[in-house]
Amino acid sequence: MAKKLIKNPTPQGVGAGQTASVELSRGYTHETIFTRMNVDVAGVATDVAAADWKNYIDDIRLKVNGKAEITVTADFLVKRLGYKSKTIVPGALPLFLADPDDDSPADRIVGAYGTLGIQSFTMELDIKAGVTVNSLDIYSLVSKNTPYTTHRTIRRGSVNVGGAGTVDISDIRRGVYNLEAIHFETANIGNVEVLVNQRTMYEADRVVSDALQKGNGLVPDPTMTHVDFLTSKRAIDMIGMNVQDFRVRADFSAAGNYTYYVEANEGGIAIAANSPGAPRRKNRLIA
Repeated sequence: MAKKLIKNPTPQGVGAGQTASVELSRGYTHETIFTRMNVDVAGVATDVAAADWKNYIDDIRLKVNGKAEITVTADFLVKRLGYKSKTIVPGALPLFLADPDDDSPADRIVGAYGTLGIQSFTMELDIKAGVTVNSLDIYSLVSKNTPYTTHRTIRRGSVNVGGAGTVDISDIRRGVYNLEAIHFETANIGNVEVLVNQRTMYEADRVVSDALQKGNGLVPDPTMTHVDFLTSKRAIDMIGMNVQDFRVRADFSAAGNYTYYVEANEGGIAIAANSPGAPRRKNRLIA
């Protein structure tokens, strides 16, 4: 089956201060989901500009069988797209599940959502108070249906930092999945070290991590700190999380309650080749 661009059923609950919800079309593999939104601005029908999505939508959730697999703010989604060097057309906010920039055709499809075997596939959008929505529609770029197995997830966490200094974050979930990146919504981080089973897999300050990311066609957001294990754009370089211990050791320059997003690939087999002690070469960034 050739890829198709389809319009999903009409969202329900569209209104200021409400949660709009749409049951996405099953029978396909969803590769990209587009939120198409037009709002009223001082009496003028306006397609939402990239910098303004945060003024109209707060949280966006993608749910399978009632469980949230992706939870992000619209603002973070815009920043993630910018980090991936994507252009955002006014009025259409894409959520890339498959990554069209990955190294091989097999890697590009790895995050897509097949719907074979699931009972419900829902997208929810929390619309901000005081907003007048002229139209809200959800479109999907889809391909031939596949089973619901490996898929991209983005899960939100937070860390409370009492003051400047080094903090160990050790409560990121471990299990049978593969870690792509951790995005902190703050620039108040200097050096970052990632340890897997007490072995350093990543260590860099902001200058070196920016150099790595920019050298691979990425655009680090100056308001964030990106810890990215997939700058190579090869799925094999993800970190297998079926491990005994995983922690991020970060040097914070100021106190605060900081949000972070864990971007991963779940539903398949953890990549043992990237676990410490594995017999093959892997990419590591260390001091």
